Amino acid sequence: MHEAPASACFKFRVGTMELMYTLRGIDDAELQRRITATLPTLQEVIEACEDRAAQRAAAREAAQAAQAQQAPAAAANGQATPPPPAPPSNGTAQPASTPEGWCALHQVPMELRSNERGSWWSHRLADGSYCKGK
Repeated sequence: MHEAPASACFKFRVGTMELMYTLRGIDDAELQRRITATLPTLQEVIEACEDRAAQRAAAREAAQAAQAQQAPAAAANGQATPPPPAPPSNGTAQPASTPEGWCALHQVPMELRSNERGSWWSHRLADGSYCKGK
């Protein structure tokens, strides 16, 4: 298989993700027609991805704000948060028991995620990476 005589590669960034789209053709004129027809559709895809990312960020912020509001309300109702477990008497450090779906490192709720390999809890960090609470 031979390399196409004409090609154009476009790289788009949506949040922390990159989308690369390559068009190939037999000559520049054909490639220009394909680019002109394809770019509006790609722009719609990018805008939809950006809108969805903004919706997810707003939902995360709302969940975190609700979580923050529940803690003072629980304390006002006499429901204090449990004290941290005492360290073991034998001097060895053991991880504290954390409620399922809560990140002890960042003190935020996590989302249950799954794929064909299984399920896990995680949340997104400010830099776009994920934390599994470990």
